[in-house]
Amino acid sequence: MDEACGQLARSKNKSYEAEIAALKNQNAALQMKIQALENYRQAKHKEYAELETKYKKLKAKHSKCR
Repeated sequence: MDEACGQLARSKNKSYEAEIAALKNQNAALQMKIQALENYRQAKHKEYAELETKYKKLKAKHSKCR
C-alpha cells in the first residue's frame, strides 16, 4: 500500500513538473511576443515622428509660398 502511494505521489510530482515546464515555455513565448510587439511599437512611433517632422517642414514651406 505504501509503495502504491509512493508511486502515485511520484507520478503526480512528475505531472506537476511537466505542467510547470510547459507553463515556463508558454511564459517565455509570451515574453518574446511582448518584446516583438514593443519593438514594433517603437518602430512605428519613430516612423510617425519622422513623418510628422516631414509634414511640419512641408507645411512651413507651403505657408511661405503664399
